[in-house]
Amino acid sequence: MKTNLWIAIVALCATFSFTACGVQESGDEDSACTDCVDIVDPVDPVDPVTPAVVMPAPFKSPTACVLDFSSAYVSGSTCGELRGDIRGTTAVTWTDGPHMLDSDNSGYIGMAFTDAPDAGTYNLSYVGWQNCSTQSPNEAWAQFGDIDQLKAMTSEARAFIQCNWWNASTREMVTGVNPSCSIRVTFDAACNITPAGNMANLE
Repeated sequence: MKTNLWIAIVALCATFSFTACGVQESGDEDSACTDCVDIVDPVDPVDPVTPAVVMPAPFKSPTACVLDFSSAYVSGSTCGELRGDIRGTTAVTWTDGPHMLDSDNSGYIGMAFTDAPDAGTYNLSYVGWQNCSTQSPNEAWAQFGDIDQLKAMTSEARAFIQCNWWNASTREMVTGVNPSCSIRVTFDAACNITPAGNMANLE
């Protein structure tokens, strides 16, 4: 009789869920499944990563005899003038040089030599005009020598920049100088332009 009663109890229990009978398939044996919904711990939101600011290259030469200078360092000017110490048929001095223009809205004002300069290494800079028709202000010099600006450039861009306050061989700052920077390039006989600056390894 007791055996039949035990079989009846087991059969009745099987009719209901295992949870109701105090049986769990897995998990903590001390706690019964109540609503059987998995509880997921909240995930802390991930702060968005701010991309590093990369400053444009102050100078680039896409092809032989072509010089392009970034408008970003002359307050967005779309015209200006090349300055420097280039020797050749088209002379460039620190007080006068060829006019430059951003003719294709590329963010670079530039010019091209029709006659190649004498082969050699030269220091350059540029001025930007806010008023292209009056060519003024005519002494708005490009500002690309700030250390934070330089560090935000690529090493390839900095390779065209020469600063007197940086010793590239020791990778150390030079003290006791009136700090100045210029764009320094080398022209070969075919008017190809390569970097000649000392700032590529600035850390």
